[in-house]
Amino acid sequence: MCLITKQKIALIAEEDITVWKIGSLAPGGWLNPPYNVFDYFENELYETNILVAEDFTFFSQKDNAIVCGIEGICTDTEFGNGLELRGKGYEGYGQGFHSITDKDFWLSTPHIDKLYEFVVPKGAEYYVNEDTKLMVSNQIMWTGR
Repeated sequence: MCLITKQKIALIAEEDITVWKIGSLAPGGWLNPPYNVFDYFENELYETNILVAEDFTFFSQKDNAIVCGIEGICTDTEFGNGLELRGKGYEGYGQGFHSITDKDFWLSTPHIDKLYEFVVPKGAEYYVNEDTKLMVSNQIMWTGR
């Protein structure tokens, strides 16, 4: 999964930013996202580097359709054509903490029925796609909600 955006320079959070992630609660009370093997514990700050992806994998058919509608680049799968998208000015960011910036926008998507609240803390680096309402950051913390 990649954040696909035309943003090339990381923004710095001037204040805490509320975002959401898909996940399921484990019996021990931590949160497991479905897209990678990782456990989030409440109020623990996580940090990583944001890295550019070699090829692009869309989050879902929804963000694929949004980029397709904007650029006329249509694919039948969630795997984007990285070379073609780069030619249109896009970049793909693979490693990082992927999140959703607009809860209501994504709750209307069929495979998403529950989102959990996170915070990208003040001072964190992030990239965002305003059209798809998706973000990747180098720091994140689960609020427990």
